Amino acid sequence: MDTLFGKEVVAGAAPSAASSNAAANDDFSYDDAISAFRMPLEFEAFVSEAAALPLPGRGNTLERWREFARLAMQDLNLAKIAESHADALAILTECRARFTPRPRSRWAVWTLDMPSAALRTVRWEEHFLVSGRKSWCAGAPWVTDALVSARDPEEQPLLLHVHLDQPGVQVEAERDTGIGLRDCGIRTVVFDNAIAEAIGTSGEYRARPGYWHASMGLAACWYGAAVALAETLRECCEKRPDAHARAHLGAIDVALSAAAGMLRGAADVIDAAPKRDLQGLALRVRGIVEFAASTTMERVGRALGAAPLCLDPEHSQRVADLMVFLRQSQAERDLEQLSAFSIKEHSSWTL
Repeated sequence: MDTLFGKEVVAGAAPSAASSNAAANDDFSYDDAISAFRMPLEFEAFVSEAAALPLPGRGNTLERWREFARLAMQDLNLAKIAESHADALAILTECRARFTPRPRSRWAVWTLDMPSAALRTVRWEEHFLVSGRKSWCAGAPWVTDALVSARDPEEQPLLLHVHLDQPGVQVEAERDTGIGLRDCGIRTVVFDNAIAEAIGTSGEYRARPGYWHASMGLAACWYGAAVALAETLRECCEKRPDAHARAHLGAIDVALSAAAGMLRGAADVIDAAPKRDLQGLALRVRGIVEFAASTTMERVGRALGAAPLCLDPEHSQRVADLMVFLRQSQAERDLEQLSAFSIKEHSSWTL
């Protein structure tokens, strides 16, 4: 018998914490899964050093975002899982978790709730039993622990910590069939009376200031990937004096410079007032960075044509990855929310 949150449980199907679904696929191995990343060494290094990454609102938020942007310039699949791991560690601190993450444990935050498929819970002494399906779980074959959104028995939103190496958790073998973000282990995870521990109180996860800090951290990932695409065009313009390509590069420079300025300014605001509600600022930052990234993708494509999309696997994969990653923006829904802040905060346009 093993223990989980102090309770005795039967050993799970997974032979190790590296995968909660090894039994469903006899050919699966942790080493083979990690080798699917183009930069496995960088990911492992990030996990081992993530505890030293500055937390948002502690005086070095910009350094945190620079690391996310650096990873995204390398590989957005890597950045996707790395940012989620770092976000989980920040959430545990901000919500005053009663435990310290195990050494070398790999974390994820899975909070996408389908309208008709929210995880359901029942109380079990001081813990919960959670059941249901959770879609769009990045890193699912490799992470050891996850923070998942659910509904408590009173139908209130709740964030739960679940060890993935237990009988009540199954990671489905079928991966997402799309092209974008195909290497970050996106799976559906099935929970069947899995033992879970509440992180914070009901509703605290979304109500805390750090929720909006993290949303801007995701924008730093968008920014890093856009810079990598822009560098492809800049290198081309250095080699040949094409006026049209250089005009596109100039437009990209304007967009990325504005996005960088917003990210720097937002990091300063967070560090100066870490407990302040920054939803309006977060929506503006995300909107500007999304616009810059979309502008970059469009103008690089128009300047360079189809050749790099057809002949350069790294470039075409980055475009596909960024298109998917940007959809973590809520698009017009975010803009509608921002309009309310614009109406309320007339000073937001003051120079």
